[in-house]
Formats: sequence, structure tokens, C-alpha cells
Amino acid sequence: MSSEGVQINNDDDVINLLEHCTDLENCSKDINTKLSNIHNSVVEDCISQVERLVHLHNEINKCDKIFDSLENTLSSFLIQLGTIGYDMQSLQTESTSINQQLDNLQSVRNHLSKFIEQVSVSPKIISTITEADCNDPTFIQSLIQLQQQIHFIKSQEFLEAKSINEVKIVVENLKNTAILKIREWILMKINSMKKPLSNYQIIQNALLKNKYFYEFLVANDRRIAKQIKEEYIDTVSKMFYSYFKTYTSRLFKIQTEAATKDDLLGYDDTKQRLISSVLSLGKGQPTKNKTSVFSLAGRHSLLTMDLISPIIVPHVSQQMNESIEFEKIFRSVQYSLVDHASYEYLFSADFFLIAGENLIEHFSQVMGKSIGYFSQFFSDKIQSNHDAISLYICICLCKKLRQLLIEREINSFDGYWHSLEQLLWCRLEKVMANHNESLRNYDFTKVNYGQKKQSTDCIKPHHVIRRYAEMTSAMIYCSKLTDPTPDACLHDILSKQQKEIELFITRYCSQLSPKEKLFFSINNYDMITSVLIEAHCSDARERDLFENLRQECVEVYVEEILKEYFQELVTFVKNTELLISKDNIEELKKNKETLKKVVNNFNNMWKQNIDKINKEILDSFSNFKNGTNILQFTFSHFIQYYQKLTKICTHKVFENDKNNELEEALTQKERLTRECDAILKLHEVRYRAATNFDDYKNWNCYIIGYPGTPYDDGIFFFRIEFDEKGYPQKAPRVFFETRIDHPCILVDGEVRFWDEWWNSKMQALDVFKQLDKLMIDFNLFVLQYEWGNKMDGFVKLDIDIKKNSCPVECYFDSTTKTVLFNSNFDELTSAVGPDDWMRNTSVEISQKIPLEDFLRIILSKDFTQDELAKKSLDELLCINSKIVKLFKGKL
Repeated sequence: MSSEGVQINNDDDVINLLEHCTDLENCSKDINTKLSNIHNSVVEDCISQVERLVHLHNEINKCDKIFDSLENTLSSFLIQLGTIGYDMQSLQTESTSINQQLDNLQSVRNHLSKFIEQVSVSPKIISTITEADCNDPTFIQSLIQLQQQIHFIKSQEFLEAKSINEVKIVVENLKNTAILKIREWILMKINSMKKPLSNYQIIQNALLKNKYFYEFLVANDRRIAKQIKEEYIDTVSKMFYSYFKTYTSRLFKIQTEAATKDDLLGYDDTKQRLISSVLSLGKGQPTKNKTSVFSLAGRHSLLTMDLISPIIVPHVSQQMNESIEFEKIFRSVQYSLVDHASYEYLFSADFFLIAGENLIEHFSQVMGKSIGYFSQFFSDKIQSNHDAISLYICICLCKKLRQLLIEREINSFDGYWHSLEQLLWCRLEKVMANHNESLRNYDFTKVNYGQKKQSTDCIKPHHVIRRYAEMTSAMIYCSKLTDPTPDACLHDILSKQQKEIELFITRYCSQLSPKEKLFFSINNYDMITSVLIEAHCSDARERDLFENLRQECVEVYVEEILKEYFQELVTFVKNTELLISKDNIEELKKNKETLKKVVNNFNNMWKQNIDKINKEILDSFSNFKNGTNILQFTFSHFIQYYQKLTKICTHKVFENDKNNELEEALTQKERLTRECDAILKLHEVRYRAATNFDDYKNWNCYIIGYPGTPYDDGIFFFRIEFDEKGYPQKAPRVFFETRIDHPCILVDGEVRFWDEWWNSKMQALDVFKQLDKLMIDFNLFVLQYEWGNKMDGFVKLDIDIKKNSCPVECYFDSTTKTVLFNSNFDELTSAVGPDDWMRNTSVEISQKIPLEDFLRIILSKDFTQDELAKKSLDELLCINSKIVKLFKGKL
């Protein structure tokens, strides 16, 4: 128990004593008595334990002696430790001093070793530099070590050490020896380039492997380095000059027969070709075809896949008796220049350690002579070139090759390309000016107009226009291949020529009749646009311009031809519309008789006139597609006049004279008129219809064949006859005026529709839609006609045997419960998969089979032959949801 606890207990005893004691004196005596008793008891215990206490006392004395001895030992050990600590501190100080001395000695040793190593010249280096060949790899290593020693000696000259002065003489002599050997070796390599048939690039590769030689010369003797550089420039410059001069002269010896100054757009070479043909008889050499002068003829490949193809080898082409066009020679020569210049540029930068302006100056010195030769040589050749397409291809080649150099990060002779392009543009402008001059000077009296008037030759596309179209499309296409953005210079040149072509057509038309003018203009404008589209230039400005001119002429021609064949109709409609707009009732009343005359004449002659228009258009326009479009445009305008006349007939002035029969049929007439207007207002240009003036129940119509059918793009005229009292409850009758082959069209042209094809809710527009259905389902109708079934007996089955649609067309005849295949058995088995039961089934082309067999065929994948054979027709029809859906409502 702690002292604090004892104190607490004592306090409690005192408190208890004070609370229960009434007499303090008695309490004091009791306490003293108790204390005395306790003391006596303790003394007695001690006396009884005296021996043990004596023993304990002895033990304590022994421990005290041991502790004293231990204290003495520890004190002695502490004194000894103090001595050792002092000794260790002394040793540490001495060790630090020794280490510092060692570091100093080591540093001195290293410096001396390095100095000695850098100052001393080893016998191996001396023997290698003086005796080894420059091509030996050890020579370069020794040269590098020598350069390091030279640099070290120069950095240590200020020390004035005797060892430096002694070694300097040896190193200087060794350096001079190395310089002489290097100079001799490099000059030998450079001179070897002067030898005929030497491959200078191999020599340059050898120089690049030892490019440190020139670096050594620059560092130690700039005079000799400059001498070598000048010798290299002189040698390589002459080498390139000689090579390019020889190469170009050999190439132009095998150049094909070039265009002459007479190969112009407006030059008539008929007589010259006739004379050349006569002179070439018996010589076995055909005359040159000048067509390529005005057409691209595949030459655009020089701007794409042939741009960086291998250059032409003259002697190989000579052995193969090939003739090379100017632009191909130009490409080969210029690409050779680009290739050699690129290699030379990179070599010079790497070997001569130059860049920036110094590199460009060096490169100009190397290639300057060759570039000057090219500038002069091609200046003469370009001035003698009369082929505009060839010149523009060369311009495009310059742009392409310049871009190639930019990609190679070589821009050292942009001036050459600029001057070359300027020469080509100037020559192209001159040649195109000559073409334009030839158009202005074209002698139309040589056309022999009197003879051509007997034929249609005078309205056909002119050969001059054909030349222009091909030449223009060639230039535009080359421009697109070179740069997607328009070429401003080319645009100016072509704009001038386009104006000359328009004037040429105008002058040519001056000797033709008004209608022949339109024929000639439309044919030539159409030819120009067609050639541009074929040349992938449909987005060209020229194409849009000439297409607009063509459309303008077409509109004028359509008006003229309608005036020619329907003059009364056109004149009456225009005059009457003017009177109606002015509300001139009196004048309109005077035209009543004229209206009857116009209507009668139209009804009598419209078919013959339509045939004449059709024949004239198809005979007069050489491009069938163009003629078809004009024919459709003409018929559209014709129907517009027709409709305008119908509207005039409904005017109140002309309606006052309606007879009783017309009064009775007024409601029917209004209905058919509205339906006809609805057809004309459709965006579907394939449908056109118009009512007869004297008989509103008979319509004259045409339909353009449905796309993707055998009747695609065809124009088919037909008439519709409506029953006066029964329409719309009774179906109208349709008769084709144009012959059309179809199982549902009879010999007299009447269409034999299927039963219930018409209902009272349908309108005249639905007749056109039903005719489209006849065209779309041509194959189905052929099958039905072949088998003689009723039109409503066949239903096409849209089966899906595979994941994809089944390639076999199947038709179900609900009357006989048979299936007709418009295919053969191999196609069916390829669709459903091979099976022994199916192989034993005989299914031929267009053969009927019972419905049960058909179901067993298409279910053979999911069930065995025995399982299917045991099932009846009703069980087969209910075997799965697909079959139920397929025949739902068909049985």
C-alpha cells in the first residue's frame, strides 16, 4: 500500500477514535499499552531470528566489498577508454592527412599521365599515318588521335613546357604528312569522276565514308581545303554539264514528229493529209495522226504515276524504235536534274560541312553551269513547240517537281523553275493566240456549203469544235491533277479562246438557215459539254457556260419547232392569253370560229406532226441522249400549250356556246380536267397527259419507262378512253400508240389489265401507276402468260430460306395449290442445302410442283425425310410460324 493510502487509513483511525472515545486520557493509556505490547512482540521476534540477521549482515558486507572491487575495476577501465579515444582521434587526424597526400599524388599522377599521353606520339600513330593507305580504317582512327594531340598542344603552348616544344615539331611534321596524303587521296577521287562511264555517286559514297578527311583539312589547312572544294566544284560542274548535254541531245534525237505551226484549231488539213497519203503509198510508213495534238491521249499519266518513274534510257529506246513525245523527254530530263541535284545537295551539306546561305552558294556553283545550259537549251526547244497541251503539261511538271524538291527540303534553285515556267507560259500564250488567230481566219468558203446542203453534214459537230473541246478538257484535267485550286493564268487563256469559239460558231451559222443554226449550235455546245464531262471536268466553268448556251438554243428551237408544226395552236394561245389578260371580251368573241378551226386542225394532224417532230429531232442531233432530252423538253412545252388551250376553252366567252350534250357532261368534264391538271402539276416528270379539245373523254398521254426495267428511259405514247357515263365506276381503256412488247398489251395496243385492277375511288393518275406495275412485274406476267393461268391466280412468295433473300423466285397458284419456280433446281438446292430427298425431286425451269412437295423442300433442313413424308398438307402448313405467315390469306 502506498504512503498516501497509509495516511488515509491513519486518518480514519484517528477519526474513529475521536468519535468513540469519551475519555482522552484512558484512550491514551490504551494506546500506549498496545504500542508496548507490539514493541515487545517485535523484539522477541528479532531475538528469535538473530542468527539469520547475523548471516544477512555478513552477506551485505561481502556485497559491499564486491561492489567496491567492481567500482575500482570500472574506474580503471574508464581511464583506459579515455586513453584509447585520444589515440583514435590522433590516428584519424593522421589518416586524413595521409589521404589528402594520396589524393594529391593521384591527381598529379593523372594529370601527368594524361599530359604525357596527349603529348607523346605513339609509334603506331606515326607508322599508320606515314605508311597506311587512306582507305584503311586504322588511318582515320590515327588521324582522329593526331587531331586531338594537335588541339592539346595548341591549348598548352602558353605553359612553355620543354616537352611541348619537343613534341610540337613531331606532331607538325606528322600533320603535314597527313594533309598531303589526304589531299592526294581526295583529288584522286575527284579526278576519277572525269573518267567516261564512271558512276560519280559511288565515288561520293566513298568520300562520305571518309568525310573526316575534309574536316581535318578545314581544321588544319583551310587553304588546301578551299583548293579541294574548288577542284570538286569545277570537276562536278563540268561532269554534270557534259552528262546533261549528252543526255538531252540523245533524247531529242528520238523525239516523235512534233506539231508544226500548221497544227492549229482552225487549220483545215484535209488536203494536206490527202497529199501525204498519196506520197506515202508504197513506202510502208503511215502518215502521222495529228489528233494527239488536240487531245490528251493518256499523257496526263506524267503528272501522276509516271512522274517519278525511271528516266528514259536513250539507247534502249533506239533499239526498240520508240519515238518519245516532247513532254516525256521534258519530264525525264527535269526529273534527272531533280534527282541528281537532290543527291548533290545532301552530299555537299554532309561532306563539306556547310549549311544555309553557304550551302546554297556552293550548290549554285556546282549546278549553275548545267542549269544555265538547261535554261538556254529548253528556251530554244520551247520556242519551237506548237503543241499547247504539251506546253501546259510541262508547266504542270515544273510545279510538281518543284513541290517534290520542297518535300525533300531542297529550295536552292527556285529561280530556275520560275524562269522555266515563264518561258512555257509565254510560249503557251503565243500558241493559243495562234489558235485563236486561226479561228478568226477560218475560211468558211472551203466548207463547200452547196454540197453540204444536200445532207446533214452542215449541222453536225464541227471538227474544229471537237478539237477545241478535247484540248480544253485536257488542260483543265491536267490543272486539276496538279493543283485543286483553279489556275488563274490558264483561266485567262481559256476565257479568250472560249470567246473566239463562240464567234466561230456565230460566223459559221451565218451561212445556215435559222433552223440549221440552232441544230449546229446545239450539237456543238452539247459536244463540248459531253467531252468535258467525259474528261472528269463536269465542275469546270466552261462546262457550265456552254451548257447554258446549249439550253438557250434548245429553248429557242423548241419554240420554233412548235411554231412550225403547230403554228395555229401556238399563235392562237399566245394571242388569246394576251386578250384574256387585258379582259378584251369583244376581241375574244371574234376568236370563237378560230378556236373551232384550231381544235379541228389539231385533232386531225397532231399525231402526224408529233411523228415528224420525233423524226426531225432524232435525225438532227448526233448525240442520242441530247436528242432524247430535247424531245422530252419539246413534248413538255407542247403539253403546256395544250393545257393552256384547254384552259382557254373554259373561259366564259367560249362557254356560252356550249350545246346540250356538253351541258349534260359538264360535271364529268370538270372532273377529268381537274385530274389532268393534277397530273401536270406533279413533280414526277415521267407522267404527262392532255385532253382532246373536241372530246374531253379521250386523253393523249405519254409515260417514260420505269428505271431498272426493260423499258428504262423509253418514251411511250398512249391514249386513255373514259366512259362518259360509267367513269369512275367503270375502268377507262388504255391504248398504246407506241409499239411496246408486253404480255398484257394486245396487237392493237390495248392494255389487258388483270381483273379488279380498278375501283371507283381511283383517278386517272392511277392508270399511270398501274402501267408502272406492268413494267416492274414484267417477268411475272411473262410466266403467267406462258402457263395460261388467270391473272389473279399467281401470288409471289417472299420466302427467306437463308439468312439472305432466296435467289429462287417462287409463285403460288391458289387455284391448283401448286408452286411455280422461275429458276432451276440447282439454284433451289444451293439455297436450301443438299439433301438426298431433294436430289430425287425433279424440278425444272418454270415447272409447277404440288404445294406439299414445295413445303417439304423448304422444311428439309429442320426435319428428316421420313418425318416430312408422314405429314399431311394441313400439318405442313401449321408446322411453324414462318409457314403460317407465308400462306396466310393465300389459301
